[in-house]
Amino acid sequence: MLDSGAHGSVVNAAVADALRLPKGRAGQSFGAGGPAEAREIAGVTLEVGGARLERRTVSALDLRPLENNTGRALEGILGSDLFQRYVVQIDYETRMIDLYEPAAFDARGRGESLPLTFHHNHPYVRAKVTLPGHDPFDDEFVLDLGSNLPLILLPSFIEKKNIRGSLPPTLETFGRGVGGEVGLPMGRASRLQIGGFSLDGPVTAFPRSGTFGRTGKAGNIGSAVLRRFRVTFDYPGKRVILEPNGRFGDPFEHDMSGMQLTSESPGFDVVRVTRVLRDSPAAEAGIRQSDEILSIAGRPSKGMRLAELREMFRQPGRQYSLEIKRGGERISVELKPRRLL
Repeated sequence: MLDSGAHGSVVNAAVADALRLPKGRAGQSFGAGGPAEAREIAGVTLEVGGARLERRTVSALDLRPLENNTGRALEGILGSDLFQRYVVQIDYETRMIDLYEPAAFDARGRGESLPLTFHHNHPYVRAKVTLPGHDPFDDEFVLDLGSNLPLILLPSFIEKKNIRGSLPPTLETFGRGVGGEVGLPMGRASRLQIGGFSLDGPVTAFPRSGTFGRTGKAGNIGSAVLRRFRVTFDYPGKRVILEPNGRFGDPFEHDMSGMQLTSESPGFDVVRVTRVLRDSPAAEAGIRQSDEILSIAGRPSKGMRLAELREMFRQPGRQYSLEIKRGGERISVELKPRRLL
């Protein structure tokens, strides 16, 4: 995983053991879900294509919970050390990442350049957020590639602005990061403005707890926003460059099924329901926590990625026939996704 929100690089503890890396010094790492046991391993070299990060200290963490949540193998996380060494350009449309030597990088004609500041190796940009019934808030947000949400407002920011009681209607959901699970009440902001770019109706998390950024800052801008641009992180030049792509005008959508799914490592062949929201399409269809989804519209779920399933359940006006397994019983249900936000 490429994660600008990661303080440093991480290797999955299982991979570290398979490679017989030194056990390293025991410690803790902190993510959105809180602290997690970690080992610090020094003298590691990481290679990305022709790029090399030599003699690095990485953290070895158990990444299985993240693997289950994303439904794919995750050998490690490339964090701030890659961004500090190279200019990193991410083209979401072509699914390509280009790494440039900072001294040879030419930013001319590449889009709008915005200044970055850094706190704990995380890149912050100024942006404006407008909530229903409020004037815009102009503050610093961390650009967090590791978050799949458009926008998160920090609990400390919400309390500082005294807006908890006047937030837009929310849907109680949960997310998972390093350190475990965290509650994520989800709603919508009216508008997000970054530089000269304005985005309407971004889905926004209003957590009451969790570690998402530096206390005193506003929150996180995640990949659901950044994927609407070609994004160039130029840490040496203390700037980010944004070029809107063909997805810029896409509406912000959220899960419309009301169920949260995992796919279990190491094979990722089992798709399981971990939560069902009350009064949601999944609840109305009779789906329960711990059900295993065997097929969708006659297509076996085995071999389908969670990202594909989640995208299917973000489409309103659809109807899906699901076969589920509950204990030793097989049950057929009809799921009709609808907007919950």
